[in-house]
Amino acid sequence: MRCRCYTRAVAAILLSTASSVLAAEASKPQHKLEVACSVRGVQLINIRSGVDLALETAGKAWVESPEGLGFLSMPGCRVENVLKAPSAVSVDFATPAGHVLYQRFESQGAPKGKPEGMFFLGASGDTPISLEAPKSLKAPSDWRPVLSDDGKAVVWSETTSGSSGESDQRLWVRDLATLQDRSISLVDPGGQLELLSANAGTNLYVMGRPPNEVMIFDASGELRSQPMKPSAIAGVTWVNFRRFDDGWVAWDDGRTEGQDTLQWSTSRGSGTKQLPNIRFESVAVDPKENLIAFSTKRLGPPNAAEGVYILRVEDGSEMFRRPLPTKLTKLAFLGSDYLAMSTETGVDVLRMRPPVAPTVYEEEDYSEPKPTRSRHGGQRKKAARPEAPE
Repeated sequence: MRCRCYTRAVAAILLSTASSVLAAEASKPQHKLEVACSVRGVQLINIRSGVDLALETAGKAWVESPEGLGFLSMPGCRVENVLKAPSAVSVDFATPAGHVLYQRFESQGAPKGKPEGMFFLGASGDTPISLEAPKSLKAPSDWRPVLSDDGKAVVWSETTSGSSGESDQRLWVRDLATLQDRSISLVDPGGQLELLSANAGTNLYVMGRPPNEVMIFDASGELRSQPMKPSAIAGVTWVNFRRFDDGWVAWDDGRTEGQDTLQWSTSRGSGTKQLPNIRFESVAVDPKENLIAFSTKRLGPPNAAEGVYILRVEDGSEMFRRPLPTKLTKLAFLGSDYLAMSTETGVDVLRMRPPVAPTVYEEEDYSEPKPTRSRHGGQRKKAARPEAPE
């Protein structure tokens, strides 16, 4: 009986040790991920596409090539051209379906000529629609509408002062099928708000209030839920904030001195990561809330942590780390299975392998009696023990 108990204890120790070793190995950052495919002659670019990760969820990223602007998607690093001759236009907003809101200029090259106005190009690629700025604006060039996530309207914010000195902030929604405008008066906005993204189909409008509050309003102008507040971030705009249904990710965009900070709050985990003497070059968010990827640029000492990182949202641990493949390394998730990364010659798409789970070794059944050494010196058979992990 003592032998069986001792054997069980040894087996339990082996099981615990093996699981601990494998779990520790799984938590170490990987320095190499499989390149699923590469595409040359294109570069990842940042185009405003809302803050709700619709582009990442669709498995697409914007790229620029000599042929124009287009989508990069998987499988096979497919590139689909959306808009030609980008040198003569400035894209203000685009949707994952391929709807584009842009300004067109009189001449190409730099500097561009005078702007010809704002245009909307539908995903079908039909003739662009010219959009007239609202007459209430003193300077039409100041008009910066946001394209609705469904591509069916443009939305902008406007603040007016009443005779009593009180300000009234409204959202204006222009239907792109009828070109008719309607307004939404915001109820108690609590200060000047910036429109971050809009969805006229669901009647949800995401707005930012300085310095770091984000609120969602509905079609009646009422606040839909409690404000989100990334307290560790100096200021929040459409550039450095992404929203899930149940959380958010935000990061500094170069306005702080000495260090940048990454902060997240999701159903899978919350955390803050500070990077001394570092600026974020690019930040990409996994739409399934598992990972956050970012590239950094050194500001100070040569030992500053410059490179490409992938963090686990659950606990903030590093899954991947490597030196920068190029000075300006941009990143973009293509769904949750792939991460696009710019290189000197184009874009590599990395395959995101699932986290390694510790192997579970089942405890062997020792209930049957085992042969023992005979009194006459015969060899006894050893009880089977769990095999050591490879």
